[in-house]
Amino acid sequence: MTVSPRTARQFDNRDGFDLVDYAEVGLPIFRLTIEAVTLARQELPTTHEFVLRAIGIGEDTVGGIADLLGLESRVVVDALSHLAYDGSVNQVTDAAESEAGHDDVAAGYFEVTDLGSERLANGEHVPQETTLVFDFDGIRRRPVKLGTESVLRPKELAQNNAIQLRPYPADPPQASDLDLKDVSQTIRRRSGKDYDRSVLAIRRITRRDPFFRSALGLVYRHRETGEVQLGFAIGDQIAEDYEIEFARHGGAKKPGLVSSVKAPASALRLLLSPEALTSMADPELVSQLRRQVNLAIQARTHQAAELERLRQRPKLKTSHDEDFSASDALLDSARTQLDNLPLRPLACYEQWELLNEALDGANERLYISSADVDPHFAPRFVISRIRERVKGGATVQIDTTATLNATPRGEVGSFEPGLELWLTAQQQPQLSLGMRQEGIGDLFVLIKDRDLAVISNRPFLCARDKPLSFVPTIGVVTRNRDRVDEIAGLIGLEPLVPQKVSN
Repeated sequence: MTVSPRTARQFDNRDGFDLVDYAEVGLPIFRLTIEAVTLARQELPTTHEFVLRAIGIGEDTVGGIADLLGLESRVVVDALSHLAYDGSVNQVTDAAESEAGHDDVAAGYFEVTDLGSERLANGEHVPQETTLVFDFDGIRRRPVKLGTESVLRPKELAQNNAIQLRPYPADPPQASDLDLKDVSQTIRRRSGKDYDRSVLAIRRITRRDPFFRSALGLVYRHRETGEVQLGFAIGDQIAEDYEIEFARHGGAKKPGLVSSVKAPASALRLLLSPEALTSMADPELVSQLRRQVNLAIQARTHQAAELERLRQRPKLKTSHDEDFSASDALLDSARTQLDNLPLRPLACYEQWELLNEALDGANERLYISSADVDPHFAPRFVISRIRERVKGGATVQIDTTATLNATPRGEVGSFEPGLELWLTAQQQPQLSLGMRQEGIGDLFVLIKDRDLAVISNRPFLCARDKPLSFVPTIGVVTRNRDRVDEIAGLIGLEPLVPQKVSN
């Protein structure tokens, strides 16, 4: 599951809290194989069914039943013997016949029991030993019906760099933990139909295979108290039951799950001047403006989907074009209010959007710092856009902690973004590669011309330092020219001098 910033953005709507990190997570699932006793419904044999029906309408002797059904007496006697044995009919004889010893099946008359009536109405229920497979939720500790939703093996989850959540308790379920009714409702069937048997008993669990349900993990931090909460989204909905149950067992306080950000927060306060810190926008105001932007984006997305649907029709009403323009205007207005703030906190989903803006629009200067450059965060199209900025006349500087050189790192034939940048730098003097400054701590910087500067505790061209834990975002954004120049000076960049682009 690839989590886009736009997907995470729609969940930044918790009152009093800011969304500070998001990542794919694996919710633990045990796929259980059990040996169980089930009650299977079977149709009555045809002869037995019609014998019972004949008795029900008054033909209650062997001879009468045989004549009504056109059967030989021995066939009727055989059917009645089976029905009497399993309790579906009772044989009734008078005292004289009993004393004379006429108590065989052919003598007397018969009546249908309550059990016989129930079997006639609903069929015969026969206990069977069956092997069943179903999924058990490792957090909510109950069987769960996932339908067509796919699950991931631990290896697949690791390949996605997703955060693996452990079940609580860690031990897989025992047979005594399973509710028979819940098991019946969650049996996995390839046909997709509901399981039509009742589970009478579970003899034992023969297999417990670990899997994970893919979800979006969301870290929220309270603006005043600093309290951290961890939520989960499945599809486009917050899964409140997961969050509540996970919180009951430690939640975001689990060791190693959410990394501390005290060091980068302190480094950020030390880096910025007192004047810059006093210009920081009120977090509550920033939250309100972000919410306006997010609502405007959702409205525009809805309008775009509706417009595309209408375009497939022969005639398109002009009013829908006007509505689409109105959505654009609403979004532009909300973004402008946010951009006009002199200095504000960075949202976790904004960093990659701002990087894309810089890659597309830098005309004079582009500065990027990162711990390294990896093909996941700097694929071919990112390197191509950096080259476009250089060819367009911009001065591009990329500082990294790891040295970028001509030495390949990956497998033969794999894309090497660090090597590609090094080769470009040998041919284009406007692209320079350097070492990241140590004086700014674990902070990374993005600067575009004189109209955008971003400071973040996350690198811009590679993965986070701790991929298997959440790292709350610490950072600031400014579009104020004075603030941009100040941040550029803090990292040692020369004042920007506009360059003439040669034809």
